[in-house]
Amino acid sequence: MNHQNKTVVGLALYILKRLRIAVINNYDLERVEKDVASDEVPNHLLFGINYLRALGHKVKTFSIKDNFKEKKTFKGFLFCSLTHIENLELQQKVLRKKDEFDLILGLCGGVTEWLYFQIFLKKINIKILTIYHHPLSHGRLDFLRNFFRKQIYKKQKLILCLSHKTALSYNKILNRNVAQSIPWGVDYNFYRRMILIPQNLNNQNIILSCGRTGRDFEILSKACQMVGVKAKIICSSDESTALETENELVSIERTHYSPEKKENTYRQMANLMPSVMAIAIPLKKQSSLAGLTSLMDCLGFGKPVIMTRNPCIDIDVEKIGIGHLVEPNDTDGWAKAIDWHRCNKAESLSMGRRARALGEKLSSESFAENLNDIILNFYKK
Repeated sequence: MNHQNKTVVGLALYILKRLRIAVINNYDLERVEKDVASDEVPNHLLFGINYLRALGHKVKTFSIKDNFKEKKTFKGFLFCSLTHIENLELQQKVLRKKDEFDLILGLCGGVTEWLYFQIFLKKINIKILTIYHHPLSHGRLDFLRNFFRKQIYKKQKLILCLSHKTALSYNKILNRNVAQSIPWGVDYNFYRRMILIPQNLNNQNIILSCGRTGRDFEILSKACQMVGVKAKIICSSDESTALETENELVSIERTHYSPEKKENTYRQMANLMPSVMAIAIPLKKQSSLAGLTSLMDCLGFGKPVIMTRNPCIDIDVEKIGIGHLVEPNDTDGWAKAIDWHRCNKAESLSMGRRARALGEKLSSESFAENLNDIILNFYKK
């Protein structure tokens, strides 16, 4: 398709408010879409692409499959080390299809930077919008990487981020306010539809903790032992930090997710919800958005949260009254917070109700509507 024809098609699609969007991601979106369709996982894990389809956009996904392996060459390794660019082969696949789309939407960092570089080199001319989750990482090669970042984002008019701190990290490097935060939303209807299986309340787990990234299950285990409270941990099979936490009070269920063997954390959590007082999100000291997905679960399930303070997450659970924040490595703080929920059941239930109300407000639908408006305005510029 020549440039003139592509422009005409693009204008017609914009008038109809329907775009051809290539969505690129670092995990298998097709698998997640199937799981959402079968009601196994909440749809906020799709970051709005299901709603974009419902709004009439033509969406095609490009993502890393379970068996996807990047081709490693010395040249590629050197380039990625100097620039911090990842997923070259995946981005090259999108580049070969560029004429079929009006816009490229990256659902996370690391999947569009090489494509931005092609715009800088004037090899392609297509709109790219990326949702960055984590603040920019730092290392010994920052002087090179920051120079490169300034070049590839030179013509970029908008960068989306899931937190204010992430947006600030980009604006600081680029010396201009190109990045803005967009609050993530929870698929409240998914949790409402779940069938909860009653548990034996005489053997209840007061605390439930699920997750994998940046978790500190050891500190949760120690705190539970200090106050004599039962807890259940659901973590990935390769979560090495959980190996020594199991005892008479803290039980561990390890999960592994693959096409051959699927053990779904959300279903496991749903089965435990009736007997849980609070959800715990214990973290090591963080410079990323670790814990945000679990916090979405708290809003969906309507459960109070005890969480390690993470400055990268915008939701202040204490300020809005849905739980307690504990400083990193503070075992005593964890013990006190857990004991508070055991001793103040009425107030703890009120926190859960406020969490549920916030989940209805910060919905996956509102996130998608916001994203759609941003996409249309961005494409128009």
